[in-house]
Amino acid sequence: MAVQLCDVLAEHGPLSRSEIVGLGVGRGQFKEAAELRVHHGIYSDRASSLKLADAAKAALASCAQPALVSGLTALRLVGARIPWSIGHGEWTRSEPICLVAHSGGTRVRRAGIECHVTQQKLEPWRVVDEVPVAHPARSWLYMAATADVVSLVLLGDALLRRGDPLIRPSDLADVLDNPGCVRGNKKARSALRLIRPGTDSMGESWIRLKIIEAGLPCPDVNIVVKRDDNGSYYVVDLGYPELKIGIECDGPRHDDPDRVARDTERENHLRAMGWKLIRVNHSHYRDLANFIAALRETRAEAIALHRARF
Repeated sequence: MAVQLCDVLAEHGPLSRSEIVGLGVGRGQFKEAAELRVHHGIYSDRASSLKLADAAKAALASCAQPALVSGLTALRLVGARIPWSIGHGEWTRSEPICLVAHSGGTRVRRAGIECHVTQQKLEPWRVVDEVPVAHPARSWLYMAATADVVSLVLLGDALLRRGDPLIRPSDLADVLDNPGCVRGNKKARSALRLIRPGTDSMGESWIRLKIIEAGLPCPDVNIVVKRDDNGSYYVVDLGYPELKIGIECDGPRHDDPDRVARDTERENHLRAMGWKLIRVNHSHYRDLANFIAALRETRAEAIALHRARF
C-alpha cells in the first residue's frame, strides 16, 4: 500500500519535500497537495488552519543545520507586547517567520522565511509549543535591522514591563556588548539609552518619548509616593519627584465611572501632599501640544518656587 502524504505529516509534523520522499511518499502526491504547503518545499498537515507555532516548526524543518526561531516571531510566541509600528495586530501568514541559524551552514532562502546567521552558540531561551526560541533580548536586537528607534524603545520597555517582565535590564546591554554581525546596532544603542524598566503600557512609554522630543528632561517612571497618614502609597505614571510633578496617562479603562471616582480621590490626596498633576488621556495622543505646554509651564513654576524657598 502506498505511503500517504497526509499520514506522514500527521505522524512526523512539518517536513521538507526531500524528507517526505525519503519516508516513501511518491513524488506524484505533491501535485495535489498545494493546500498542505506552508513554505516553499515545506509541508504540514495543519497548513489549512495554520497557527504561528505550526508555521515556525515548518520553517525550522527547512533548515539543514540547527536553528532557533527569533525576531518578531519569537517575541510573539513568548507573549511580548508588540508595538503597532512593528507588527500589526495578530500574526497572519503574510508575515515572515524569523529564524537564526549558525553561519557555518547554508542560510535558508525561502519565501515567507527570514533567516539571520550567527557565529555564536545557539541555545534556546525557552521552548514554546515545541518551538525553540531565541532570547527576547537577542530578538529585540534583530528587530533593529528594520525598526526605528522609537519602536525599539517601545518594544524594549514592553520586555521590561513592571508586571511579569520577560527580561532583565542588563540583558539588552549584554547583547549589545556582543552583537555579532547584526544590522542596526547604532539604532539599538540609541534606543537602549531611552528604554526604562518598570513601565505599565506603551501609551506611557510613547508619552515619555514625546516629552523628551519636546526638549524636556526624561521623567521618572512609576513613581512611588508614600502617604504620611496610613503608610500606604500611590504610584504615579510619570513625573519629576524632586519637583512633585506627576503625569497621569489615562487609557480607555479610565472612562469607567468607578475608576474615575477612585482616580479623583487619589488625585485629591496627592494634591493635598503638594503634588501637581497633569493628565493626558488617549484622545489627546494625536495632538500633545497643549499637554506639553502645560507641563513646561508647570515645571517652570515649580522650579521658580523651589529656588525661592532655597
